[in-house]
Amino acid sequence: MSSPTSPLQRYARRIYAQNEDDGILEGIFQELGIDRGYCVDVGAHDGLYLSNTANLIKHHGWGGLLIECNPTRYAKLVENMQGVAEVVCSDTPVALSGDNTLDALLDRAGAPARFELLSIDVDGIDYHLWDSLDRHTPLVVIVEYNPSIPNHVRYVQPRDPGINHGNSLLSLIELGRARGYQPVYVTETNLIVVSDAVVGRLGITDTTIDQLHDDRPLTTSLFQGFDGTLFLDGPKELFWQHVPIDIEKLQVLPKFLRRFAPSLPARLKVVRALWIAWYLARRREHWPLLKDKVIRGFTNTPQPPRKF
Repeated sequence: MSSPTSPLQRYARRIYAQNEDDGILEGIFQELGIDRGYCVDVGAHDGLYLSNTANLIKHHGWGGLLIECNPTRYAKLVENMQGVAEVVCSDTPVALSGDNTLDALLDRAGAPARFELLSIDVDGIDYHLWDSLDRHTPLVVIVEYNPSIPNHVRYVQPRDPGINHGNSLLSLIELGRARGYQPVYVTETNLIVVSDAVVGRLGITDTTIDQLHDDRPLTTSLFQGFDGTLFLDGPKELFWQHVPIDIEKLQVLPKFLRRFAPSLPARLKVVRALWIAWYLARRREHWPLLKDKVIRGFTNTPQPPRKF
């Protein structure tokens, strides 16, 4: 859920963006006294669809660089930006190294070293693209996060543009703080941060993650029964594929072994031990655990107590 108690909430409205990002960004720049500026949109689509920058470009006279590497979307982007003299369109895929980094594309587009807004929405390496920026400094950054990842989880997906996991809100907030930004607003899909140099003008006193974002509606929790049964709580579907999650297929233990360990008869204890050995032997990364269990079994050494 978005930031319901933020003083920026009064600006919330949707024009082109996926959520209320249009109004929030408009309000931030109004509070900062900025009427016109320069924006960079990485993953611009057709320039209008779910765009975080279209309102500023179309209704406030902003210029900028719009990057979209999908050929069909890029053709539509160029068409939609015809007559907008201050906007440069690029279909060059942004790389994390080499000749086509985000800094290099900005240099070739003649972007200023300091500009007003960076928007990143590429459904994957968003974190790494932002982190790769070295020679250019945006005042405000809006970046997509994966809303299914709970607030307390740090997750940064691999630096591979072919992978589409997304990144956790916490990891992006921490990256922003390390780069000199404070989080000011969270929509259902985007984090908005503002430079430390000017964020004080917005009058936001609490920028903790739980104040900015309620993660409960989209959090799927996994918990364990004493007998080894796994349970799900919360949404039980793959959000972007609209496929239900079958909890039975997530179970580790077969049903006949899902029993409280102290109540297992001797025969089933032997079966369980053999099944666990088979389960651990199938994957090399489990072999150290299997070795430990075998040694403990032969030496009659109990498992160390688990701290809960």
